[in-house]
Amino acid sequence: MKEPGTVIMAHPLRAPMAEALQRSLAPLTVPVVYDPQPDGDPSPLRTAKEAWKKWDRERSHLLVLQDDAHPVPGFGERLAEWLRHQEHSAVAFYVNGSGVHGSYRLRRAAFAGYGRALLAPWEYTPCVALAVETALAEELAGHLASYEDSFAADDEAVAEFFRGRKIPVTALTVSPVGHAQVSSLVGNAGHGSRPAVASGHEAPVDALPDLLDGSRYLHTVNVLRGQCVVDLPTEGESFFDRAFRNFEEWHPWKTASDYFGLDAADLAAAGRDRTENARERIGDGPAAALVDEFWAAGCLLGADIRAEQGEAPLHLREILARTWVRCAAELAGIACDRADVETIAALTVEAVGFGRRSEAQR
Repeated sequence: MKEPGTVIMAHPLRAPMAEALQRSLAPLTVPVVYDPQPDGDPSPLRTAKEAWKKWDRERSHLLVLQDDAHPVPGFGERLAEWLRHQEHSAVAFYVNGSGVHGSYRLRRAAFAGYGRALLAPWEYTPCVALAVETALAEELAGHLASYEDSFAADDEAVAEFFRGRKIPVTALTVSPVGHAQVSSLVGNAGHGSRPAVASGHEAPVDALPDLLDGSRYLHTVNVLRGQCVVDLPTEGESFFDRAFRNFEEWHPWKTASDYFGLDAADLAAAGRDRTENARERIGDGPAAALVDEFWAAGCLLGADIRAEQGEAPLHLREILARTWVRCAAELAGIACDRADVETIAALTVEAVGFGRRSEAQR
């Protein structure tokens, strides 16, 4: 089998980071493509256009890494192995835990013991570390060239490419690439620290991961603005033809729990002692407001996977829950120290188990 090609896209201000990333990818030989107009308005798309031109028909794939990618040790040695077992044309090696839909799809799959999942075509495509089969990478380069640099958002332009061609993007549930904790050059500071849904720096990455084909489910459960909310599909929507709805259009969990076969009052009653204990440990701080929301979110996720046979190891379930809580708190501006995160995460893991064991209400 042909070996994959790899390139780093970078801004000259981050040249030392790009060079360190380059060294970390040994034994791969990885060129760096710099922003051709570094003094112009910030535009990741401008650099992405140059990076995706580096496809090579002698290579199986082109992997483009952004300069703030943080791969696990040995990533360069395992890249070809990971790609060899992908039946889909595009693979994201990093998915942001702060994302809305993609993060839930990975979280859902990981809790159920799967190593891969399909990302949501109606959301941006994670581009921190994205690999695409060579023939498709050539088409993607042409697609990106059609945009003005002022569009800026390469992840949205890439998503439009795959969505328009009805090509799914998969991701490993444990990301072998993280996001370096550096200041954004393009105004994304409000996105938080952007940890992976589950980081390969904390948990092992499966060499032969099973895929959860999520093309049949179009819903999302998340904790946004400090509230557990659910985005449900509307009549006629499909995997590649589904709207991205604003927060105001999502459903409060209490009115959407029956979609998962749960009665809202029963769910709240079952968690009353557990949530009260969690609030006692947290005290009067702002993090206490997240307790009931994560009990509900965990129960809904658990009910969502009650038909699945597998389960992630406890260590990975704890990582998934911690990242979920941390991201939700950051984006909502809720102060949440490490002890608070651990308390709410432990409750969330328990809630997922409760949801899985529940019987669907008719």
